[in-house]
Amino acid sequence: MEGLTELFSTVDIVFDHEGNRIRCFPHSVSRVVTAVLEKVKKEPIIPVVTLPSENIMGLQSYADALVTDPVKCTRGLVAACRKSGERRADLRRIITEGNTINLWGQQRKIPEKQLLRDCETRWSSTYQMIGRVLALYPAIQVFLNSEDHQDLAHLKLSSEQVRVLTDIHQVLQAPHAVQELLSSSRTPTLAMALPAFELLITTWESMKITIPEMAPFIDAGLERLDKYVRLARKTRVYALAMSESLHYGIAMTIYLLFTTL
Repeated sequence: MEGLTELFSTVDIVFDHEGNRIRCFPHSVSRVVTAVLEKVKKEPIIPVVTLPSENIMGLQSYADALVTDPVKCTRGLVAACRKSGERRADLRRIITEGNTINLWGQQRKIPEKQLLRDCETRWSSTYQMIGRVLALYPAIQVFLNSEDHQDLAHLKLSSEQVRVLTDIHQVLQAPHAVQELLSSSRTPTLAMALPAFELLITTWESMKITIPEMAPFIDAGLERLDKYVRLARKTRVYALAMSESLHYGIAMTIYLLFTTL
């Protein structure tokens, strides 16, 4: 973009490399999520240090679960359970039989699905991996406790690790939702980019209150997100897109009103 600015200046065309740059929305959201997960991995005891000490024992057990790197543990669990076709078939059999005899409790059925791997270059894959493990975990426990898979018993997650993973999954749900909002449309969605960023900020600020243990990690994501919002606000095309989108919406509303009279 800076090269274009220099090139256009030679023919007296005004071009602002900052004011005409549009960043990839899914990539920006992915970088924000990475900032959260990196903070969880690098500073797992930070909730004990930063939060009030009224429930220090509870915070310590939460931090101890974070120290084990539950996301990495989940990744290892998924890899082991998916390692062979026999293991995948065995887990599916356990889910099917458990659903048939109500092993998971009345009115509860576990989806007959396979575990998912995550990938750094695939948007929301870590969120989806964790969500699938949490959904199938009662069946995974039976699988790991079976005689055929005693060598995998060490991969079982503790109750505190499951709690931490549930909180991480909830935190990651917000960026996944705004990403899906923009990626699912077949029409241009540039006008929705800044409002989507603002929606993510608002949602995460609320989560800092409802899940205080996750607040330091959410702050890492908010810091990265604030950087992208400030950069986006320098790009005038976002304002133009939002203006055009508003005009289009008003025009369509008037058209529908008159055509339905």
